[in-house]
Amino acid sequence: MELHEMLLGNGFYKASKEKMNEWYDAFNSWRWPWDFPMEKPRDFYSLTRFDKDKSVKTIYSLTMPIMREIESVIGEKEILRWHHLHNLNRNIFQFEYWWLYHHVLKIPLLSDKKIG
Repeated sequence: MELHEMLLGNGFYKASKEKMNEWYDAFNSWRWPWDFPMEKPRDFYSLTRFDKDKSVKTIYSLTMPIMREIESVIGEKEILRWHHLHNLNRNIFQFEYWWLYHHVLKIPLLSDKKIG
């Protein structure tokens, strides 16, 4: 069964943007959300986070398809907005300024420039 079908049967697509952002944040921090509508694999926390060998089962290989699906539903901007407001303690104006310059106008940040 494909991921989309499994998520469809579990009410994933009925979740709020806020809830999907919380799930995304947990997966992005290598954690399985306690209220995610799919059962956590039993070996989840015993797996390595990442392996260059794509045939190895890792936390990354389990969570990345879910994170991509969340992003396809709520969008990159919404995920980054939530991250800026909740994890970076920025306000909405700071986020919109950052989004405009970094993603819309594509002006490099000072930290992106090489000195010397």
